[in-house]
Amino acid sequence: MEPPPIIFVYGVVQTQQDLDQLLVAFQGGPFHLLITALPSNVNLPEKENKFPQVSIYSLVDVPEILPRCDAAIIHGGHGICMAVLTAGIPAVVLPGSEQEQERIFNGKRLETMGTARCVPGNIEWNKVHNDIEAVAQEPIYRTNAQRWQKHIQQWRGPKDAWEQLVRLVSDTTSSIQ
Repeated sequence: MEPPPIIFVYGVVQTQQDLDQLLVAFQGGPFHLLITALPSNVNLPEKENKFPQVSIYSLVDVPEILPRCDAAIIHGGHGICMAVLTAGIPAVVLPGSEQEQERIFNGKRLETMGTARCVPGNIEWNKVHNDIEAVAQEPIYRTNAQRWQKHIQQWRGPKDAWEQLVRLVSDTTSSIQ
């Protein structure tokens, strides 16, 4: 039997009610949820066996975990948007209220790129379930995400920055001696 698709859930659960509604909306569904970045005021479910297809971690190595996931539900901050693009996975973006202009802009941009669905405003978890099902199972989202991943991999920015930092430290160390 094939394992269920893994959905990375990052930064969208803000209240206990959010977590409870998320778990109910996805209970018994075809996905395994990997939930992280919960605020300290959100309590984990008491009976874990009630939600066998849910893993909750306070902190994860996002660049390590994301490529192993099939899709993501994210808040739309710049960092996590770049992380899903770099990993080549599609997403559903839940940027929150109209006051979150940057996140709405990022989510709409991912939507325009064909890698995500953006759902601003109040979260309706049953709709989120339908949206994540679409981006996880409709091949065009993954195809587009992987196309952007290849584009990003051509950038030398991080590698160049690292090489310059190493060179700078080496030059500084040798001049001190």
